[in-house]
Parts: sequence; C-alpha cells; structure tokens
Amino acid sequence: MAAERFLYLNSHGASLWSAGPAAPAPEIRFAGDDPQAPGQLADYLVRHAPDAVIRVVLDLPGEILHVDTAPKVGLRDRQRWGLRRLATLLPQPQLRTLRWRHQRGTHQALLAGFADPQAVLDWLEPLLAADIPIASVQSLALQADNLPGRLGLHLPRLLLVSHTGDGCLRYAWFRDGILHLARLVQLENDTAIEAGLARETRIVLDYLASIQQTGLNDRTTVLVLTAPGLQPAADMQFGDRVDVVHAGIGECACRLKLPATPDSRAFWLALARQGRNDYGRFALRRYWQYRQLRHGLTMTAVIACGMAAGIGAMSTWYIRQLDAERQQLAEQARQLQHTAAAIRLPVRIPAADVRALVENSRAIRQHMPLPDELMQKLLAVLAETPDFRLVTLDWQPDHHQPLPKGQPAPALPELDLRQPLGNWARLALQPARPAAPYRDQQAGFASLQARLQAAGLQVHQPSPPINVAPTVVLEGRHPLLDAQARFMLAVRLPPVAHAKTAR
Repeated sequence: MAAERFLYLNSHGASLWSAGPAAPAPEIRFAGDDPQAPGQLADYLVRHAPDAVIRVVLDLPGEILHVDTAPKVGLRDRQRWGLRRLATLLPQPQLRTLRWRHQRGTHQALLAGFADPQAVLDWLEPLLAADIPIASVQSLALQADNLPGRLGLHLPRLLLVSHTGDGCLRYAWFRDGILHLARLVQLENDTAIEAGLARETRIVLDYLASIQQTGLNDRTTVLVLTAPGLQPAADMQFGDRVDVVHAGIGECACRLKLPATPDSRAFWLALARQGRNDYGRFALRRYWQYRQLRHGLTMTAVIACGMAAGIGAMSTWYIRQLDAERQQLAEQARQLQHTAAAIRLPVRIPAADVRALVENSRAIRQHMPLPDELMQKLLAVLAETPDFRLVTLDWQPDHHQPLPKGQPAPALPELDLRQPLGNWARLALQPARPAAPYRDQQAGFASLQARLQAAGLQVHQPSPPINVAPTVVLEGRHPLLDAQARFMLAVRLPPVAHAKTAR
C-alpha cells in the first residue's frame, strides 16, 4: 500500500511530514519565498516517494468563513440557494466549499473558501503535472469545526486557541456549536507566543463583542491547547464572564484516540487523517481517484481469481471423493462376485427333471399365449385408426371355468394341451367425430374390422349402434346416433396355431 505524506502549507512555506502508525514526523521543508520551491517539492516526491499519497493541510491567512440561515424551502431549492450564495461570496471556483448544519428547526449554511486560491495552486500544480496523487485538501480552520463536539465540550460560546508553529496563533469561535469565525495571528517568532497570547486573545474577545457575538451577560469559555511551545500565564484573566481553560495537546490526542505527541502541529496533522476532504475537487484529486479505482479493480480481480481457484479446488476434491467412492463400490462388487462364485449348492438336481421343467415351460408358452401378444396386436391396429376412440376393453381367457368345490387343481402334466386356449378381448368404440354421417361411421367400422383381420386376429360379433342397410339414407340426425353411441366387437387370437402345435 502506498505511504502517506502530509504537505503542510503556511505563510512561511511548505513542509513535508511522513505519516505512519505513530505521530506524523517532519521530513523536509521548503521556503515560501523561493520561486523554485514548488518544483523542488515535486522532484523530491518523484525521486524519494514515487508511490506516496499526499494530504494537503492549509494553515494560511485569507480564508473566509460566513454563516447564513437558509430559507425554509425544499431540499433542492435550498441547495441551489447555498450554491448561489457561495458563488456570490467567492467568485473563484477553486478552493471553496459549503457545509450544512441543522439546528433548532433551521438550516445553517457555512460558506468557506479562499478569496485568492492562487497561492495554494502554485504549490499543487507542479504535483499534478508530475502525476502525484492528492487524496484531500483540508484547512485547520474547518478541522476545528468538529473538535469541541468530539472533546465533549457542548458550550454555547467557545473560543478555541491553539499554537500551530512558526509564531502562529489560530483562533476559532463557536456559537451554539457552529463555527462562526476563524482567525490566524502571525507573530514574530515562537518566543513571542507567551507574551502575545493574552494580548491577541483580548483583541479577539473585543472584536466578538463589537459584532454582537457576545453580550454583557453571556458567559464565554476560552479553551487554550497548551504545548511545549505554548505555556500561558496562570493569571491570564479577561473578566468575570470569561472562563479560561487549559488543555494539553497530549491529553486531547489521547481522548480523540490519536497517536500521543507533544507537538501541536503533529496533533493537527493526525487529526487531518480522520477529517474529510474540504477543498479537494475532482480536478485536484483525479490521480488519487484513478489510483483508488485501479486498486478496486485489482482487488476485484484478485477476489474473482481466488473464488475461481477455490471453486476449482472444491470441484477437484469432490471429483476425487466420487472417484474414491466409485472404487470402493467396485471393490465391494468384486468381493460379492468372488463370494457368489465360491458358493457351491449342496444338493444336485437331476438333469432329467431340469429337462422336463424346460419342456413344460415351452409348451405352456406355445399353447397358452399371454395377454401381451393379443394386446400388442390390438393396440397397434387401434393406433393407426384415428376414426374411433377406445372406450372400454374387457379381456378373459377361453374355457375359464371354476373348479368344483373340494376338487384339487390338476397337476401340470395332466393338462390337455391339445385344446386351443386362446384369449378373448371385447371392445367398445366411439366415433372420433360423432357428428359425421352414419354411413361414414359404418364404413370406418368395416375398415377397422378388415385391419384387425389383416393383423392376424379373429373378429366376432361386430355390433354397430343401429342395424340398417348401407344403401339406406338417414335424413337429419337419427335419435340413436347420440354422443353415447358405441360400436361393439370381440377379437381373439386364432386357435389354428395351437392345433398345429398340439399335433
């Protein structure tokens, strides 16, 4: 994964900080009065950190903050109103943003940006020309927006004071939890911080009172983030209505779950890692977004390959399991075959008895055909006759007479195989088209009888619904030709084959 770098920009120049699991540490510094410094910064990153991702943190004067109350309109109209107000306040489209806060039934719009963003773009354009990805562009003024809430300070009026190095004091004024004012005070150097802290704080409080941000009876809290370079005097007093609270940088970092550091600038940079992008639009962050997209596609491809490999491994394992089971079943079958081959019957059957049994079976098969033979021929003829539908089919063997009570059944050798034992089948047919003329139906019935005789079956007792001569013309519809009309006939296997076989 690419390493992160913090690019800290202030009025004195730019400093590059390395970001790791511990607190950010300074790496290199570039002077702001050197016109070649932006190019040197880009060359340094290309040579020493080609895969680094840059997070830009701005601590510059000239940042404008304005809070306005949106009208009570719909969401889309409110967004349009906010964008129009932002374009009116900051005509330059670069480095400006819009934040919303909902409080007490109203929507507060925080308009922030730089009136002259060219000072920042002079440092960022060489980085974009070198294809260096910029992950975010943030400012310390907007980072302080959520700091009191995360520290658990829900105060109606709060003035946050912090030291950001190079003789700079940053003030952030909160009213009802909303950031209303941000000010950057530039002193001579860090040695003048302790002496100028009380003076500059009083100036800021007087300015807030002049713009009616504080009243005579309003209590204000001044929170000073102390650091090794900023130790305010204990007797710093601003009146009865102003409470001064000191909080160490290390204590705040521990409460916010940040790496422990005594440096106030490292504290703000670590806080920037958890913050959101403020001023970085797509034009500034496009290379980082391209890298994120490529990383996402790579991870998707890796996951897809892993899933394919896993599915292939599971399929291979499953096939091997099936092959092992098949081999096991084959081995069991071979064992059963060997066991069956090793079995020897203890009793021997005489060959004459076996021969007699086979001859009796053949005789029964020849002289007493099963119903399958009759049914096969009959159904084959009916399948080729679409003019009639089979309604009922009754089958019974010939000479089927019950034995007298108490008389045992005769043994197999005593059966008289010379008598024909054919099978009878009685059919009830219905015309497929009941509305057809009766002459056509009778002709189809005669054709069916001819087909049955051609198939080797004997036809007996053909019975049409009514008996009339074929030449008689039936006018209209005959009352007997209704939907329940039946053509009856009986078929059987010819007994000639039985008689020949018996002789």
